[in-house]
Amino acid sequence: MRNRFFLLLLASVLSGSPALAAGNPSGFLGGYTLNGTTKVDVDAVGYHREFHPPLETVVTRGAADGELVFTITRLGHTCRLTAVAESDTAVTFSAGQKCPATIEESAFTADLTGTLRSGRASLNGKAVRLVADWDVEGTVKVWGMTIPGTPKGRMYNDASGTTP
Repeated sequence: MRNRFFLLLLASVLSGSPALAAGNPSGFLGGYTLNGTTKVDVDAVGYHREFHPPLETVVTRGAADGELVFTITRLGHTCRLTAVAESDTAVTFSAGQKCPATIEESAFTADLTGTLRSGRASLNGKAVRLVADWDVEGTVKVWGMTIPGTPKGRMYNDASGTTP
């Protein structure tokens, strides 16, 4: 009896059964606000800042089993990131996904595009945590003058919230 269960389990895993190959991350679904820290470093222009914007987040099911779409809105920009379930309580975002970002201060404006290096979200009860690491590049203006070249930098997000 025990051997039969083991063989069925092994056959399921080897056949790619979605029930066993990926988790059921339905606990992430819904709309909520994530709060935390966004750090931006653009060395070429000596820009190093930390922000604490709320990330309005809506999570829906993706096209494939175990896939979720995180639609995140921050300061008027919307980013859609697709994640794949590692388990019921953890998802990973595929590297290479792109999102826009604009930073405006009194004498400084940056219109950037972020390319995801790595990212994941985890769920502990109703507590959600999202961590992402980005390469950023784009145009930077200081006092209305465009800085020559395309400054490149890094952006990090670490935000938490509670599911509905």
